[in-house]
Amino acid sequence: MEISYNYNASKVDDVFLQSLSFGDIDADIGTTDSEIWNTSVRATLSDVLYPVPVYLIVLLSLLYGFIAVAAVIGNVVVLAAIMHSRPMHTVTNFFIANLSAADALIGVFSIPFQFQAALLQRWDLPKVLCKVAPFVKELSVSVSVLALVVISVDRYIAVLHPLRQRVSRHAAAAVMLGVWLIGVAAGLPSAVVFRVVSVPLVHGDDEGPRKPFCMASFPRVGGIDTGAAYRLLLAMLQYFAPLVVICFTYVRIMKHVWLSNITSLTKNERTRSIRPDHNCDISLATDWTSG
Repeated sequence: MEISYNYNASKVDDVFLQSLSFGDIDADIGTTDSEIWNTSVRATLSDVLYPVPVYLIVLLSLLYGFIAVAAVIGNVVVLAAIMHSRPMHTVTNFFIANLSAADALIGVFSIPFQFQAALLQRWDLPKVLCKVAPFVKELSVSVSVLALVVISVDRYIAVLHPLRQRVSRHAAAAVMLGVWLIGVAAGLPSAVVFRVVSVPLVHGDDEGPRKPFCMASFPRVGGIDTGAAYRLLLAMLQYFAPLVVICFTYVRIMKHVWLSNITSLTKNERTRSIRPDHNCDISLATDWTSG
């Protein structure tokens, strides 16, 4: 079977760093085992793929499969418990339910597919999943982290300002809607730039057999590497900013609780030191009266 592609991704040495235009990739990628795994390819296979022993493939598949299944089942159980138990319909549990939903998404739409691609170093799944998997990953991570931030702020208000009016259900729904919209915005660039392309099976062999590969093609705008800028923004959104907020809120909570415990212990010690004097006064008064 003849192999033909509309886009040649290996015109330069580092094919994986090339930016692709949206109209470059049109044709379906079709290869057969006999065309790819020929004698010449087998001779250079060690230079193309990372050697992965069979036992390691089985072990990693079991571990990643267990993680994905546990993530889905565990978070679905949390969602079901919150939904079916009326006393659990609180604002804090509403935030936790959104956190669980985001974690369940990554277990269904991201972990299995990206693990398969990383292990086989090719993309044998439907092309639409090449966009869905990274989009869901960024969406889920963003929502999960921001939900943890919201929960920490909610706990901060409850502990340090107990007399202040708590967040209403409508306000909580608005906050989580904003969190999901931020997550969608964070994942959209991945959905746009990731695509299945045809790359040489043997690196640098432009005329040889090819394989499908899911990769990102970030354009350069005015000399700026948009891929690096996007990753920096994700790091700020998903790590540094949440880290600062969560550390601030929980340190303040710990400090407040610790000082409250110290104050309570001090009061108890004072009470204990005063009580013997009162007992002594009472006994002396009793002796004097009886005398």
